[in-house]
Amino acid sequence: MLLPAAPRPPQNCGPMHKSMEFRTWGKKKSRLKSKKAEETAEGFLTEAVIDTNVIVSGLLRADSAPGEIIDLIFGNIIIPVFDDRILYEDRDVLARPKFAFPASVIEDLLSAVTVIGHQVVAKRTHVRLPDEKDRCFYECALSTGSKMLIRGNKKHFPEHKCPEIVVLSPSEFLKIL
Repeated sequence: MLLPAAPRPPQNCGPMHKSMEFRTWGKKKSRLKSKKAEETAEGFLTEAVIDTNVIVSGLLRADSAPGEIIDLIFGNIIIPVFDDRILYEDRDVLARPKFAFPASVIEDLLSAVTVIGHQVVAKRTHVRLPDEKDRCFYECALSTGSKMLIRGNKKHFPEHKCPEIVVLSPSEFLKIL
């Protein structure tokens, strides 16, 4: 569900967004893959819960669909919805040695998300999910107006157990944008 644009986030996240240093690792790339996507996105924004795997994939491959999702977050088109549990998981996963992300990159990214994003106090549910660690993403998605979750692996959110939310892969989200 795309909504009319709201006021821009505070300007203190602007310099980091312009340089995109934390995600491009010195590589230059266009903000969005196509001019059409950029024009379509202009003037719209939506709230969505962004799963940790999308963030990791976007940082590792700036030219991928998850990378474009990160561009849309910092282009003020997607408002990331989160709670303390999601921030904790993001920090924990991004800090894993196998990814080798510098601590400053992790902190800059998560600080920007807290400024740009919408923190919620999610209502607890009793839905049984295939992976109970994913409950925080489901509960936060229920707390958004759009009820949207962007996630690479949708099998942990079967439609018969989660009919109240829309689970989209990064590619699916980009197609509807």
